[in-house]
Amino acid sequence: MQNFIKQTFNKIHLINYFTLHPRFYFLLLTCFICFNTSAKKIEKDKVILQLKWKNQFQFAGYYAALEKGYYKDVGLDVEIKEIVKAESTIDEVLNGKAQYGIGGAELVIHYMNGEPIIVLACILQNSPSSLLVKSSSNLNTLNDLLGKTIEIDKEQSGIEIIAMLLKEGIKSNQYKTLASSYSLNNLLANRVDAVEIYTSNEPFFLDKFGIPYKLFTPREYGINFYSDCLFTTRNEVERHPERVKKFRQASLKGWNYALDHPEEIANIIITKYQSTKTYEHLLFEAEEMRKLINPEFIDIGHCNKERWLNIVEVLSQQGLIKKHRTIDDFIYNPDYNYNVYTIRIFFVILSMLIIITFYLSYYTLKLRSDKNALTSQSENANKKVDNLIEEIRRLNSEINKLNSKSQGS
Repeated sequence: MQNFIKQTFNKIHLINYFTLHPRFYFLLLTCFICFNTSAKKIEKDKVILQLKWKNQFQFAGYYAALEKGYYKDVGLDVEIKEIVKAESTIDEVLNGKAQYGIGGAELVIHYMNGEPIIVLACILQNSPSSLLVKSSSNLNTLNDLLGKTIEIDKEQSGIEIIAMLLKEGIKSNQYKTLASSYSLNNLLANRVDAVEIYTSNEPFFLDKFGIPYKLFTPREYGINFYSDCLFTTRNEVERHPERVKKFRQASLKGWNYALDHPEEIANIIITKYQSTKTYEHLLFEAEEMRKLINPEFIDIGHCNKERWLNIVEVLSQQGLIKKHRTIDDFIYNPDYNYNVYTIRIFFVILSMLIIITFYLSYYTLKLRSDKNALTSQSENANKKVDNLIEEIRRLNSEINKLNSKSQGS
């Protein structure tokens, strides 16, 4: 009984030490700091950038950042992946197969539909997407396309072509569409009347072979979308805020270098990235990209909230956006503290500490109560033993008296 009471008392003393002694909380705080630091140390710096098309000068800034060591300088191991036709750049990033991707105005449609997308930088201030027809077709105005067949990517870059047509009062049921083949073959073979193109790409071939053409550019009709935007997910921004900031800065540094050294980067794209384009074609693309980026007047990667709101308005009029929410969470702010993940971990651990403290306090009180009960039981037992001993002594005394009388007689 006494040993059990002693053990119980020792348990209470131990719990009191941990729950009431400041070293207990210091120890737990140290464990949290070590855990957080260790997590950062073992955090993988290997990331994937998913392109929206094949290797070409359209993505020159990222090749430059990789080849000139800008990513390496900030501790990043970056893999640049071409897109496969069956893949969607947005899906690849949202599904975690890539941490970063390149997209256009369609990004804001996904965002408004609830997808956790954040735009880090808008590389092309003006979109290269245009509608091209052969001069020999005598299609001189957009209204001439009524009843004609247009080859277009309706899910991505084609949305601004559709917006341009709508602005001119041409609805989707007033012309036929064919899924984009990303070539001029159908146009040249007269299987379609117009084709969506990038001004930085297809005109090179037509100019080279002397085929006259006409362009309908959305900008001429008041539709001016961003294009080739670098984006990621909210999860990436919250869990790896420093990595996001470093990746963005290194990428923009790469773009500055690529625009200043187009010949060097064009050679790298051919030799290291096995581009199917010729050196001449890549330099044509570089010149057109520079016009669309406009680095002489606008910082590379600049995002304007009002322009995005205008894009949302245009896409809403098209019926492509039916849900709306604030756009503030869509545009990355490099000065904002996105380190929410660490804060969440801290509060989770703090909550656990509070629960543990309450549990230990409850257990301490219970043990104290058990100790008091055992002590009381022990005292009662001791009293009974003392009474029994006293009774035995009395009986022994009576027996002795009886024995004495018996011997006297």
